[in-house]
Amino acid sequence: MPTKDPLEHRFLEALLGGIVDGAPEEAPRALQNEPFDGNFPAYAARLATLAERFCEKHEFKVGDMVVVKEGLSIFKFPAVGEPGVVVEVREEPLVSKTKKFTSPLFNVPLDVAVGVICPHGHFEVFWFDSRRLRPVTEADYVAVV
Repeated sequence: MPTKDPLEHRFLEALLGGIVDGAPEEAPRALQNEPFDGNFPAYAARLATLAERFCEKHEFKVGDMVVVKEGLSIFKFPAVGEPGVVVEVREEPLVSKTKKFTSPLFNVPLDVAVGVICPHGHFEVFWFDSRRLRPVTEADYVAVV
């Protein structure tokens, strides 16, 4: 039976907010699915919007400021609306090594490394699927002021 790499496990736990082995109900609210309230048309419209947003492609280069697209955050870092900086872009993406097919990281192409300032104040770099990111816009700067 393969053993877990404790460093990889701690990394994933920190990034995902402690839900690597936990049940979905243990996940922070932001990481859980939106509840289906029986309003199929509204839910289907939201689902279509998120799928379209996920498929929208952006080309990134080192130095670009990025944020996670609204509704597509599965990680603890960067927080929703928090900017990060692209520090590496891979033409040939890394593929997540998680074997747990129910994990949001299963078989994910990780093609962009993004640096963020974590709560402890240190600069940390995490790999992302670029489909979950978008460039920072002028509106993002205005929203914070």
